[in-house]
Amino acid sequence: MDYTFQEGLAEGFKPDFERSIFLTPQHLRLQSEAGWCSFVMFRNADQKIVAEVHYHIHGSKASSPYQSPFGSFVFSKQISPDLLTGFVLFTEHKLVAKGVKSLLLKNPPEGYDK
Repeated sequence: MDYTFQEGLAEGFKPDFERSIFLTPQHLRLQSEAGWCSFVMFRNADQKIVAEVHYHIHGSKASSPYQSPFGSFVFSKQISPDLLTGFVLFTEHKLVAKGVKSLLLKNPPEGYDK
């Protein structure tokens, strides 16, 4: 299967995982109207989002989340570890190119989505 890594939201595409309320575009805008940098990976065959992360950039710091209890990477259980690693590296390279020097990721507590 072919996948595409993209900076920005994948408008009109549905996630292939359950998205936390904290990661919906509406909730992100409630936290801050500006400063967001989103990344998605989608499966070309069915145009489903299989991984995403949203950072708020402030100066040289990027955080996920900004004002929510957690954010971080979310992804479908159907993607391989190698593909997920490629996506993480893609986001890292893009953030470095934007001048980001430090990164904060807050993962949800274990078992949150069960």
